[in-house]
Amino acid sequence: MKQSIFHQNLQWLNCGLNALFDFVYPGGCLFCGSRLSGWNPLCASCWKNLAGGMTFRVCLGGEDFHYINPPLYFDFAVACWNYQPGIETLIHRIKYQGGRRLARYVGRLAGTAMTSVMSPLSDTVIVAVPLHPVRERERGYNQSRLLAQGLSESLSLPVESNWLIRHKNTQTQTRLDAGERQYNVENGFSLKKKTGLPGRRVLLVDDVITTGATLNSCARTLKEAGVKNIMGFSLARPQTGPGQKGIFA
Repeated sequence: MKQSIFHQNLQWLNCGLNALFDFVYPGGCLFCGSRLSGWNPLCASCWKNLAGGMTFRVCLGGEDFHYINPPLYFDFAVACWNYQPGIETLIHRIKYQGGRRLARYVGRLAGTAMTSVMSPLSDTVIVAVPLHPVRERERGYNQSRLLAQGLSESLSLPVESNWLIRHKNTQTQTRLDAGERQYNVENGFSLKKKTGLPGRRVLLVDDVITTGATLNSCARTLKEAGVKNIMGFSLARPQTGPGQKGIFA
């Protein structure tokens, strides 16, 4: 028990030192390595290349989420990019290479870009898909929450961190097929706060939408608590449809 507490405290100390180091020594662009003059984690050229590939694909029910057993509890979802090599690198660095600054930065710029192609989101609350506390301690942060904070800054919408909790410490979805993904996250979320939800509109944020199983499980919890409308948001989603290999090819 003492050893477990020691390792937990050591992980938190390591995360804190890494965050401080990132702030004091921002380093070079996380993509090309070029020297940066400001605090942004990407140079202007790399962000321009990434932004140029934004599609803001709107995913609805039926064909877009045919891997999920109905019903769908979210109204629709938007993906900034199709999941492809450059975007895969971006997301990997956000999730697994201490990308705290990068997540918030990309969220902020994605939100700014989104305002140019979508109607304003009024009376909407941003909610991030939560990590299980054990997973969040291991990683040191929740990348979806940081994305949500960046979106909040550019969309001028509040972030609500006290609605959803992930009480089921599920295995990673990466190597699971569609059916396993849905079963893995089924009943995995619950409400931390049960007041103030009825009639609200929610922007539900995750880093990647694949089958939509995680998003749908979160949305079910929120809809059953009275939330009126749920729009999903992600950085990326694999391209599916005619002529495509599909998510699990």
